[in-house]
Amino acid sequence: MTTLSNIELLNYVLNITDLKTFNTAIKKHNLQLIYENKKNSLLYDLFDGQVLKFSTKMSEVFNEVQNTEQAFVSLGLEQKIAQLKFSISYDRKNSELIKQHNILVAEFENINIGVNKMIKQFRKIYNDRTF
Repeated sequence: MTTLSNIELLNYVLNITDLKTFNTAIKKHNLQLIYENKKNSLLYDLFDGQVLKFSTKMSEVFNEVQNTEQAFVSLGLEQKIAQLKFSISYDRKNSELIKQHNILVAEFENINIGVNKMIKQFRKIYNDRTF
């Protein structure tokens, strides 16, 4: 078994992840999709086929980015923000709706700090890989 730090492992996984899979995982708030897509190669290349060690380590790495509770809160906020945008589109002069929207957007960004860092990291890796 190769011993990699959490950051090295995250970079390795992001490096082998394709853009479509990454975007789907982010959009669905399911970061597990990122590594599940390459499970077999990761499992045998890095963990010598030891499923428990693989699962534990991947959970540890991706929980540092965003845990399950944050994902659910994020999804709920995203839905509330979409509803407010819809309401604002019909009543543009309602400053209370706009204030609520701005508060929710700030809260959404605060909850997703780890994910946003990972997105920036993936963009850098992806751009280095394609050019």
